[in-house]
Amino acid sequence: MLKTKDWDVVVIKNGPAGLPASVSAHDRGARVAVVERESRSGGILKQCIHDGFGFIRFKKNLTGP
Repeated sequence: MLKTKDWDVVVIKNGPAGLPASVSAHDRGARVAVVERESRSGGILKQCIHDGFGFIRFKKNLTGP
């Protein structure tokens, strides 16, 4: 079992803010743990209700979920 003293920084969620935060902390010498409930990193905010995500890449509008 991991203990809190094993980490300098714990990043909750590794999406658009968490990924760069964890990399930045690591680059500065911190021991970083990333906690994610999803199976993949970098998702779209679940509460996002506007369209527009993915339009350029996937040629269709994608909502948060």
